[in-house]
Amino acid sequence: MENNTETAREPLYLLDGSAFIYRAYHALPPFKTKDGFPTQAIYGFTSMILKILHEKRPKFLSIAFDSKGPTFRRKILDIYKTNRPPMPENLSPQIPVIKEILTYFEISYIEKENYEADDILATLSRKGEKMFPFIYILTSDKDMLQLIDNKVKVIEPFGKEKIYDRDKVEEKFGIPPEKILDYLSLTGDFSDNIPGVPGIGRKTAKNLLREFGNIKKIFLNCDKIRKPIKEKLIQNREIIERNQDLIKLINLPIDVKIEFFKIGEPDIEKLERIFMRLEFKKLVRNLQKLSSLF
Repeated sequence: MENNTETAREPLYLLDGSAFIYRAYHALPPFKTKDGFPTQAIYGFTSMILKILHEKRPKFLSIAFDSKGPTFRRKILDIYKTNRPPMPENLSPQIPVIKEILTYFEISYIEKENYEADDILATLSRKGEKMFPFIYILTSDKDMLQLIDNKVKVIEPFGKEKIYDRDKVEEKFGIPPEKILDYLSLTGDFSDNIPGVPGIGRKTAKNLLREFGNIKKIFLNCDKIRKPIKEKLIQNREIIERNQDLIKLINLPIDVKIEFFKIGEPDIEKLERIFMRLEFKKLVRNLQKLSSLF
């Protein structure tokens, strides 16, 4: 069958928009316009996008956002992410403005009801591998490390930038990217409030996966495992299987072509207008530099 998939010479950048919004919100003091509209998340997010445009010079970029409200994972585990505080009251009205600014930047974004940004990023990454020579996912979520392969790298963008490839994942976790799902299914994920197997820590999980390969093979070889560990695994098999369903990244029915990812020419006039309305004088001055990139 003939392959009609268009390909690009430049890499694709995928960005966890929800993580960037929260990072921007908590990194800055509570900015407001003269009439009291909150703006710190808008300002911080926009500044980070401008920094990426200037430093990375991407030709292809797309942003994923979490859906509003609980996702399907809350049905699997009712305490999923309940350790996180609710969205601050003054952050909610800033999000539509952020998305409006992205449309003026001509940068595509996606959100899907009932799903997280992670699922969208995973789907776009898998589809993008057929179109792009390399894919860089900008996120601080370690769940995304399971996507790393010869084409896909994860960039931890906050603070001092870290780039994770296969070697970096092995160096940090002692296992390759394809074992991250099984590793987190055993240890749990504190950041998402997912409990692990009691008594199975990171070292034990790593050693089990190194010896047997994956969770399925661990259970097939239970007789070779020390009795205390074996009993913990057998007693908590349902927890492990549940964690697999929670941590596994879903393939969504998203149909995108290469043009979807392409950054268009920003509408400088509309960006200037909205920045003036939001009283972002510094960003208005930076618009001239932005126009020179296109």
